[in-house]
Amino acid sequence: MADQFIIFEYPLLILFVLLGGIFLISSWELISIFLSIELQSYKLYILYAIYRNSARATSGGLTHFILDSLSSCFILLTCALLYGNWGNTAFDGLYGINNITDVKDNIADTDNYMNTIYLSYYINFSLVIIFIGFLFKVSTATFHFWSPDVYHAIPTVVTAFGAVFCKITIFVLLLELVDYTNNYLAIEKDINQMIEENIYLFNFSQAITLLVTSVLSLLIGAILGLTQFRVKKLYAYSTISQIGFILLGLTINSL
Repeated sequence: MADQFIIFEYPLLILFVLLGGIFLISSWELISIFLSIELQSYKLYILYAIYRNSARATSGGLTHFILDSLSSCFILLTCALLYGNWGNTAFDGLYGINNITDVKDNIADTDNYMNTIYLSYYINFSLVIIFIGFLFKVSTATFHFWSPDVYHAIPTVVTAFGAVFCKITIFVLLLELVDYTNNYLAIEKDINQMIEENIYLFNFSQAITLLVTSVLSLLIGAILGLTQFRVKKLYAYSTISQIGFILLGLTINSL
């Protein structure tokens, strides 16, 4: 019998990771997203270090724990910034506040209250931060430096599961986030007018973030993958390259 089936906690940890992923793709509110992604991530830390007698597996799990916790800090910071700016953490509220740019610019001279509660550049900056946090979790370039070493160190039985399932759930969430942050009121406007009214900047910031990471992921994953002699490190760089293609689709959808 394989070693992972002898460990009693193994199927329970897999179950919690699956539940965290299901909750994540079903969430439409920032706080529930953070709780779901942490439910998934904490169990992955334990799965990566499930072989307690292996120093390499313990090192890989600890490395993933420290660096993934850093990306969670970016996501939590964005939740705080968005809630502090418009007092809501739901995607519906984000969609609404994104599409009132037009109204805000028209009444800014007469209504100082509206001009105070809505700061477009503030929300643009917050969205870039949360995208960085999620891109760090899926190990896109230039946030990929941890994944080859971690994949090489952790047990083979959980390498594919952690690299595939968790990334799928995060990309489904990113697709929802991109859809809710598109400014549909700006479609019929001239581009120069949108830039002057700070409408196009909302989509432009996240599109540039996705485009740059996509191109870098394609280049780094393909070039550095050719120099690898270990299968799991080659798998890590192959994953980075495939993520670049997925990000291209998100970039097109965010424009």
